[in-house]
Amino acid sequence: MCSVSGDELGWRGVALSDAGRESVDSYLELINHFDQLIEKRQQRLQQAGQSAPARWLTTIPGIGPYLAMVILAEIGDIRLSPQEGPVQLRRAGAARARVGGQTPL
Repeated sequence: MCSVSGDELGWRGVALSDAGRESVDSYLELINHFDQLIEKRQQRLQQAGQSAPARWLTTIPGIGPYLAMVILAEIGDIRLSPQEGPVQLRRAGAARARVGGQTPL
């Protein structure tokens, strides 16, 4: 995490009015706050990325930890509950659509 201050950036030597200095200091406080939030979110994502489904997805060429987390966020829980059963595939032709055979996941 990075903490930013006006002294480190060399802004203390810049001539600003009191109101200008207060504005700069306020923005630096916001930047520091957002840095802390980002750090917390990154830690949570890294922990979630250690889950079995995320690790499994990263074994697929071209899928890294970030894309694995995006995929898991989009599809949710891919396990079937006992009430759901197999999924029906829907095949569409040019003029009509028909339901094909069932296939288990």
